[in-house]
Amino acid sequence: MPATQAAASLTPELGRVLRAETTRPAAPEVHALVAAVRARFGDAVRGVLFYGSCRRGIGLRDGIVDFWVLVDDRRRCEKPWAARRGGWRPPNVYYLETDWLETDWLETDGLETAAAQAGAPEAASAAGPVRLRAKVALFTLPELERGATALETYVWGRLAQPVSIVFAATPGDERALLGVLARCVGTFLDDALALAPGRDALGVWREGLARSYGTELRAEGAGRANDVVGSDAAHYVALTAAARPAALAPGADGVPRALPVPGADAGAMLRRWRRRARAGKVRSLLRLLKGLQTFEGGFDYIAWKLARHAGREVVIPERVRRWPFSFLWGLMWKLYREGVFR
Repeated sequence: MPATQAAASLTPELGRVLRAETTRPAAPEVHALVAAVRARFGDAVRGVLFYGSCRRGIGLRDGIVDFWVLVDDRRRCEKPWAARRGGWRPPNVYYLETDWLETDWLETDGLETAAAQAGAPEAASAAGPVRLRAKVALFTLPELERGATALETYVWGRLAQPVSIVFAATPGDERALLGVLARCVGTFLDDALALAPGRDALGVWREGLARSYGTELRAEGAGRANDVVGSDAAHYVALTAAARPAALAPGADGVPRALPVPGADAGAMLRRWRRRARAGKVRSLLRLLKGLQTFEGGFDYIAWKLARHAGREVVIPERVRRWPFSFLWGLMWKLYREGVFR
């Protein structure tokens, strides 16, 4: 894959920090799902990014793994109508599942003898295969690069967070993905630093993530940013120092803190975030409606995710399932007023 403009954001120090995170070993269940992704979308797949709560170790087997998949040409792996709509409002989102036997991994990794002594294969066989699930979002490289600097936070608000590159077809594809990640980190920090003078690196990320979450229709509670930053605190500190080394200076307590951004207009930045929130929530709804056409079992997934975060059952009425474009709006407004999502 040719060098791209985003690759210019990948300084040696930032590249070192990102590579340390993106090459973290993934669980065998993740690799099984990557194999299923490649089987479904074929040679068009150039890279697979793994992020989200499952990457942080939450619900890998009983949740839904989040993948962003880089493809070279939508027309090679999607139906014509889906390829057109994906280019209009990326990504296209698909549901994928595969059955995985722990004994398959043990045998292919040469661990069958030790595991047999511990009784693991017999236990796994008795339990049968594990059903693994993934949500797969398809992007092309130009779409990711545009999203890395867009007004909307959809791409850079996610990819600035810890991500694993669990597949790259070539070293060039890996460099391209690292360049996109570097650009996303830069975009995130430039906006967050302007609103967080005097805060330490973790405070900057909490501020930025909280505002980013506020631009979408999300079920997570107000403490989500604290949880996400706290789970990878050392990485966020290293990322800030590598991406924007001149933005921090030791405060009176000796802790590096964000310096005021020269020429920054806090009022203008706040107005910019309010515009993002208005536009982002509308675009979230448009993506949701589009995703229902490619995401098998989409309503069941929505109900499961909302219920998990809201702590109560969420029921999708039959008329919404049958005529979503007519009745989804009323359901979304009802759930919004009830505080199920923000």
